[in-house]
Amino acid sequence: MEEDKIRNLQVLLQRLDIVRDKITARNEGKEKFNIFTCLMDSSDEVNLHSRFISSLLDPKGNHGLGFAPIDILLKTLNSSFQYDQETIEVIPSFSNWSEYKEIDILLIDRRTKYAIIIENKINACDSNHGDEGQLERYYRRIIEEDKIPQENVEVYYLTIDGHEPSEESVSTSSRYKDLPDILRCITYGNEIMRWLQQCMQIACNKPFIRETIAQYINLIKEMINDTEIEDRLEILKIISKNDDTLASAKLLFDNYKHIQ
Repeated sequence: MEEDKIRNLQVLLQRLDIVRDKITARNEGKEKFNIFTCLMDSSDEVNLHSRFISSLLDPKGNHGLGFAPIDILLKTLNSSFQYDQETIEVIPSFSNWSEYKEIDILLIDRRTKYAIIIENKINACDSNHGDEGQLERYYRRIIEEDKIPQENVEVYYLTIDGHEPSEESVSTSSRYKDLPDILRCITYGNEIMRWLQQCMQIACNKPFIRETIAQYINLIKEMINDTEIEDRLEILKIISKNDDTLASAKLLFDNYKHIQ
């Protein structure tokens, strides 16, 4: 019985090796130059990711796409955010890279009284204080200090893997009990990827910005370890071929940390 398990595992690994070799050969033929990784750490959430996202959202930026990136993001998020083109602010912006009240990315319109808070997490943990969580703090400041009605504030938690913020980040003081309910977790591989792909489409006649977005998309794909859909389907087909290969894959997965 034990010999059968070992044999099944060996066959599974041999089949997966074929797929891995094919992926490796294809990747070796790809262009590897990426302006973002040349200039900074690919996991730098403040100076790379937040700045690039906010600069693309900034209608006053020099990308030449106007308000289209904002509109596409709002549609992607199914947001109810309302803005006036004369009074909307995107912070950080192309003209000022400083954060506002420590918020990674903020869209705010004090005339229409709407705001979107985006907390960007790549590797960092939530920076909670003893009596107030990180997201609670941002939420409170926009409501109390900027006088944005509570029902008009949206809070998004952006990550690579879709994990949720710590419980302390959203409910330490219990002052705003609705925050855990309105908070939305979004990811680079889903919402941000779809937003970027649509932005790239509308930039078809602007080759510099189009190729810059394309390079950023490639960076995200590397960050989320994204493979081509055909590769994923082939791997799935191999693993789910029968009960034996499925059991072998589970055995390998359960013991991977020990193997490492």
